[in-house]
Amino acid sequence: VNRLLCGIYVWRWGMDGALPYVYQEAFGDDPYGEASGGRRQHMLTYPSLRGSVSTLQWEACREGIYDLRYVATLESWLERAKQGVNGLMGTGEEGDLRRAEDLMRAYADGAGTLERVRERVCLHPGQALRYWSADAFERLRDEVTDRILELQQLLEAGK
Repeated sequence: VNRLLCGIYVWRWGMDGALPYVYQEAFGDDPYGEASGGRRQHMLTYPSLRGSVSTLQWEACREGIYDLRYVATLESWLERAKQGVNGLMGTGEEGDLRRAEDLMRAYADGAGTLERVRERVCLHPGQALRYWSADAFERLRDEVTDRILELQQLLEAGK
């Protein structure tokens, strides 16, 4: 859940960021022990003399932020592609028109990737988790990376 909420959820719903409910909240004197009254400690990280000790939940937040960066980078390259197509179409030269067609196809592929992500990020995180296993996140990164590299290569080929 943390990976989803700190990453593509932020992108999908146009938020500026995400703030976990609690970073470190211990009940009692020992943050590493079970709290009195059967309450579980609320620890996204654990305190230590050398700084915070990471947890799987904290690492999921970090991975989510990286997911967000990948998607934002793809959006940036899509915008560059749109501008590139407009510039190429204006020349009327055959080579430029072919490059513009390739760029439009790559743009459509990248936009399609983002649309599939949007469709799988429902309002309720519990519903969205049906689609988002660790493998699904990695496939998303792979696909987004492929789309970015394709756009980058096409845009830089004409320089």
